Amino acid sequence: MQRQRFRFKLSIIIIFFVCLVVLISLMITDLLISNSVSKNIRKTQEEKALIVARTVSKSNIVIHALEDKQAARAVQDYTNEIQSATDVLFIVIMDMNGIRLTHPNEEMIGKSFVGGDEKAALKGKEYVSVSRGTLGQSVRAFTPIYNDKNKQIGAAAVGISLSSLETALETSHKNILIVTIFGLLIGIIGAIILAKYIKKILLGLEPFAISRILEERSTMLQSVHEGIIAVAYIYHYIGK
Repeated sequence: MQRQRFRFKLSIIIIFFVCLVVLISLMITDLLISNSVSKNIRKTQEEKALIVARTVSKSNIVIHALEDKQAARAVQDYTNEIQSATDVLFIVIMDMNGIRLTHPNEEMIGKSFVGGDEKAALKGKEYVSVSRGTLGQSVRAFTPIYNDKNKQIGAAAVGISLSSLETALETSHKNILIVTIFGLLIGIIGAIILAKYIKKILLGLEPFAISRILEERSTMLQSVHEGIIAVAYIYHYIGK
């Protein structure tokens, strides 16, 4: 006695495999796009911090404050305005000893810069790093500051919070996820339409039904063939 085999409808098979292919494709696309977007957002934020740091380092107000500590109040107001306009976490101006002339928290002014990643900037290098300071972990852009005689007199540090960067990445990933779900729904609808079209071509028959009909037809033709041979044999030998 043959065991009954599980038979799935053609529409279910088509929908399953189409959805599987679409899902895998979208997942791979999502992964590639997410990585690309993450890198682009990170790069954009780093470039933004560098541009702000370069702008501040060229300011006459900043240069004058580093050469004349009596002008420190003016530079604090200036950096606060720039910080508010550019929406960065902090703008810190420091002298060659790493002592802050400006800081979002005025209580930190006059104290040493925190993070340990400012030393190369005080040696004339411009770069971007990630470190933790008094305001938390941030992406930091450092630019040396020179006076009119091309002598380095300090450095500018501009920070962008990593939490805000992560928020931007989460928003971007959420948008990509929505598009992925929408693409999957389109794939399901397309699979259903394709399944109905193929079934219409097959006259509404399932593959296992077509297979059974072909087996029955083959058996019937074989029986007819044997019957014809038997009749021909009887006619040839007995009918004479």
